[in-house]
Amino acid sequence: MAKRLITEKGDGVIIIRFVDKVIMNPDCDFNQTEEIGNELYSLVANNVRVLLNCTEVEYMCSAMLGKLITLNEKIGRVHGELVICNLAP
Repeated sequence: MAKRLITEKGDGVIIIRFVDKVIMNPDCDFNQTEEIGNELYSLVANNVRVLLNCTEVEYMCSAMLGKLITLNEKIGRVHGELVICNLAP
């Protein structure tokens, strides 16, 4: 499985950036969304403050948005916080 996220830790926060510019377009394999979702879930298992930086992302499918909603719910259950920044219009 290819690594699809870049992470940094600092001052109680894990910062996550996407490697892919396009997350699931019609030409991509649906497994990409599953891989990214699983990688996100494992990264936040022990982190309650998460910053998701979307600087590199040009397109994100609705399936990936569903993964982000689930991620937010998982973090919320442990009274954590998810911040998403640098979204393209």
